[in-house]
Order: sequence, then C-alpha cells, then structure tokens
Amino acid sequence: MCKPVRKGVDNIKNRNKNESATTTPPRGVFWLIDGEIMSVVYDGSHPEGVAKSGDTYNHRLLWEHVKPKGCNVPYDYYPRGRVDVTNKGKPVIYMNPNIDISHIAKIVADFGLSEQPVVRIDSSEHYKCYLDREQQQKTNTSPIFTLKRDVSAARGEWTCSTTPNMAFSAPKD
Repeated sequence: MCKPVRKGVDNIKNRNKNESATTTPPRGVFWLIDGEIMSVVYDGSHPEGVAKSGDTYNHRLLWEHVKPKGCNVPYDYYPRGRVDVTNKGKPVIYMNPNIDISHIAKIVADFGLSEQPVVRIDSSEHYKCYLDREQQQKTNTSPIFTLKRDVSAARGEWTCSTTPNMAFSAPKD
C-alpha cells in the first residue's frame, strides 16, 4: 500500500496573513490514497508537473514526482480530483465519486480556501480510477452517459449527458 505524504500544504499555511481578500484561491490536485487525502497545492515547485495552462498541476505529469515512496501504481489508480478557480475567482473542487464528501473539509484546509467552494462530483472518464474500472468489469458494460453532481448546493443537482448536444437534469433527491 502507498502511504500519502503532504506536498505543498505547508506553503498555504505559511502564506502572508495580510493578503487581500481579492487574492485568487490556490489551485492544485489531490488523490485519495488508503483513506487519506494527499494534496499538492500549485506553487510552481514541480515544473515537470505543470499543466498546459501554466497555473496548476497535471495529475499524470506530476505523479512520478510526488507519489508516495514505494508506490508503483499509475497516476490514475487512486481516486483523484483538483481544486480550480472560476473566471470570477470562486474555488471549485472537482473529484471522483469514490471520494466521500467527508474529505471536503480536509481539501479545503489543505488548499487554504477561505471561501466555500463549489463541489463537483465528476464521474467522467477523466477522473476514473481502479474502483470505477473494477465496477465496470463486474457489470461488463460500458457507460452510456456521464453523471455529475454539484453538491455545493443545499440539494445537489445531478446532470446527465449522453452526447454533447443532448443533456437532461435528473430529479432532486
């Protein structure tokens, strides 16, 4: 088993306390490894893992440089997610559905988010992990749609799309 380590989290805790409220929230990526969140806050200290956008990390590129010692699984083995920021400066957490929402408080703390983030549970191919692949093999079916849930609202909205031109909203709980 891989043991998660803290990467980039201390940089957030040591940020200047006098930063203005208009400071852009931090971005970065995280994995759920053996029940613990391993966060890597973007600070540019891992240039080999920087995404094309230049302002966050890419899971695939970063994994070889931050994975726990002795861990020999690929970057997409564990459930993962990212913290991003909208054009309006609002923090957004995107995460695999196998990451329980109870981990959100740890993610918020690791990234030093001072504002309540929008949380998007993303079951798209982009965030698939071994748990999703095992489940798919058990059912021996291919997904015919993508299901996403916004849990930041009091009653999360589910959206489902089968093609780029066709989408519907499922009823609320």
